[in-house]
Amino acid sequence: MIVTSPAFTNNGNIPVKHTGFGEDKSPEFQISEVPENTVSFAIILDDLDVPWVKNCYRAPKQPFFIKKEHRYVFYFYALDTFLEISENSNKQTLQTAMQGHILAETQICGRFKRHFYG
Repeated sequence: MIVTSPAFTNNGNIPVKHTGFGEDKSPEFQISEVPENTVSFAIILDDLDVPWVKNCYRAPKQPFFIKKEHRYVFYFYALDTFLEISENSNKQTLQTAMQGHILAETQICGRFKRHFYG
């Protein structure tokens, strides 16, 4: 399974419009070479530089005191079932529910550094 984005390349910079300083909208993703018996997908977004958990897409937006670049990894999982968990479930609940149902997985990493002006 392969994931790409027209918004940024793997390890490339996430455009401001896809951050909390822009439109706060998820970038578009394209998934190819999906296993034939895929029923659903799960996506986890991790900020490798700050260990907070995101349950829904909230664009990268570092607090004002963080000035270094952050790495945001979007993990994609092809599943052989629909998971019966709440949309408000946390990462641990999702990972537990996915056990034994993952057909393929892939990831794409984007980087973002808040720019300071003035």
